[in-house]
Amino acid sequence: MMLDAAAKFDVVFMRLEEINPRYLSYFEVDLKEKKNLDPHVLEDWKKARLFVKFLKLFYMVILKFSSSLYVTSNSFFHELISIHTSISQLCRSEDAYVSKMTKNMMTKYKKYWGN
Repeated sequence: MMLDAAAKFDVVFMRLEEINPRYLSYFEVDLKEKKNLDPHVLEDWKKARLFVKFLKLFYMVILKFSSSLYVTSNSFFHELISIHTSISQLCRSEDAYVSKMTKNMMTKYKKYWGN
């Protein structure tokens, strides 16, 4: 939720460097090149938005489970299949970043839950 909220202000963060010269001092220093690493760039914000979409899948399932005192096997199974379907669809994404991330997740899913 915090990443989703921050992504809405991507332009503000990118302009902050222009307005506040000390902004760059908050970032890590690359010891090899003796310079500050770049703050957020547009590509990072795109990846953040994709990551938020991915994380929302799990957030919604967690909300359903935590709102119930007794999670039944049929509700659990329904959510498990929902996650599998969503990850499978994202594995076929045209975006290489999303595809790679979800393929790694699918490998872990299959290892834990099987096919």
